[in-house]
Amino acid sequence: VVSTDSLQLQREWIVDQAPRHNRIKKKKLCYVVAYAGMGVALTTTLSSTVIFLSIFSAVAKFETFTRTYHSFNKSLESEGSELVFQNYAGVSQNALQVTPDTANPAVFDLRNQSGRVMFRQPFRLWDEDSIASFNTSFVVNMFKVNDAPGEGLAFLIAPNYTIPPNSYGGYLGLSNQKLDDHTATYVVAVELDTVKQSFDIDDNHIGLDIYSVKSTVPKPLTPLNITLATSYPTFHIVWIRYDGTEKVIRVYIADKPTRKSPTPPLPETPIIEYELDLRRTVRNESYIGFSASTGMFMQLNCVLEWNITLDYIIETKIQYFKPAQDAARDAEGVRGEDDFLAELTIINRLRHKHLVRLLGWCHKNGKLLLVYEYMRKGSLDMHLFTGNGEPLSWTLRGKILADIGSALHYLHYEYDQKVVHRDIKASNIMLDSDFNARLGDFGLARALDNEKTSYAEAEGVIGTIGYIAPECFLTGKATQQSDIYAFGALLIEVVSGQRPGTKVNGFQFMVDYVWSLYREGRILEAIDKRLADDYDTNEATRFLMLGLACSHPIANERPKTHSIVQMLAGSLAVPHVPPFKPAFVWPATMPVVDLSQATSIDTILLPR
Repeated sequence: VVSTDSLQLQREWIVDQAPRHNRIKKKKLCYVVAYAGMGVALTTTLSSTVIFLSIFSAVAKFETFTRTYHSFNKSLESEGSELVFQNYAGVSQNALQVTPDTANPAVFDLRNQSGRVMFRQPFRLWDEDSIASFNTSFVVNMFKVNDAPGEGLAFLIAPNYTIPPNSYGGYLGLSNQKLDDHTATYVVAVELDTVKQSFDIDDNHIGLDIYSVKSTVPKPLTPLNITLATSYPTFHIVWIRYDGTEKVIRVYIADKPTRKSPTPPLPETPIIEYELDLRRTVRNESYIGFSASTGMFMQLNCVLEWNITLDYIIETKIQYFKPAQDAARDAEGVRGEDDFLAELTIINRLRHKHLVRLLGWCHKNGKLLLVYEYMRKGSLDMHLFTGNGEPLSWTLRGKILADIGSALHYLHYEYDQKVVHRDIKASNIMLDSDFNARLGDFGLARALDNEKTSYAEAEGVIGTIGYIAPECFLTGKATQQSDIYAFGALLIEVVSGQRPGTKVNGFQFMVDYVWSLYREGRILEAIDKRLADDYDTNEATRFLMLGLACSHPIANERPKTHSIVQMLAGSLAVPHVPPFKPAFVWPATMPVVDLSQATSIDTILLPR
């Protein structure tokens, strides 16, 4: 249930097919919408107002976890402690012994052992729009029992705290022969390795491991006069800094003269600096700690001090609603709830990485509410027309167009029923934190009878001037071709930085102005002036020509989405565009639809 005094809204929420950790939680007295680190957008339709719910001020997006261990107490081994010890790891001499610390063969054999010490609680390290950041430092002593060392220690992020079987030797307690080098391991680690394997650079190195003990970034330590494993007490301090905003990990290492000597300053230059997106490498809920192993030779893998500060993601509570402009119709003629549930089931099955996903819905008192993913960068039109500072880069513009072309092809041909969107425009294209584009506004969808191939709005033409195909004004019907026309207007809009309805040099619409420039051989003059020369000439020409081809007044002359996707990528030539804009001609071959089957919707499902 959501309740707010300012808007006097109260609705029951039902979430269908949403991930368990994203399900809406119902509180008895304090009504909030809670998601695990994910914002949502709420829309009411079939009423006089559309209301959008956004996270403008979250109660808390991140929570800070901090632990400092100047030494380790034996009580940490007790059941229920915040640390979990795997295999024969334990606490001895005020240090974490990640592998066993006894050399008495009558008691225990140090060879071919592995262990882990992990925090018991998992941490949410990322959601769709945010990544956690952390800083950690630790002091280690890697004492070789005999003349030869073996094998190493690692700081790790893992999907669970359970150590894999047979993870001794060169696997460092991280993986084993079966799991190693497999993306499903979801392990990222910083290793301190003292034995050279066939894939290692030497027997004294630090490395960044992603999925595998075969380090993605190995760095030798001998040039720094650092020797990890010695037969006398030596101490090393390692700093690991991960910035979730930059998505960069930096690792530093230095000698510490004695265990009780002051902490040395952070080195000026990291030994490892690497772009790392945790969303692609670890599970969103992961465990943090240490692992280590021995092989045929033995060493003690000790952590003497440890400090960690982690800004991890928590469930975000929505604080208030933001009303938007009047953009919906009255609730008269609302269909029965069974019909609504049937069509909602269909629209909820739309799954494509460039479509904004429906998370939840409510239908009560003749009102329909829909919950969509919250997109951190907002809508495309915000960046084209109201952004402050630098204009949207050419690279991002091309990427966004390719994303939406892919989404449109899915709707028209790849989903099990044809989908006509009817409202493709910049304000309905949402951007995530990495500027991946997603086509939105699927809140009012319905499946038509099997024989239908178009949709007619009983109340007249619905859409935005400049994006509406000319045949729609005559027929009132939405088709795949009318979607293509809107996409053509979007192409020109993104390249020119001008809205489709902008009047330029006496032309009523941008498409007419661009067509005149094309006829005069000056089409590149349509490019957004704010880009200066920072664009690809061939690409810009191709996008503008494709925009004109999609804007052809005759519907059957417009390209299909499968061709559009290839043209955007440059793998297929744009079709011939006449220098003079052709006249709109009617009739054309258009299917007829029974208006009695139509109701007020914005997104339509059509059979193939």
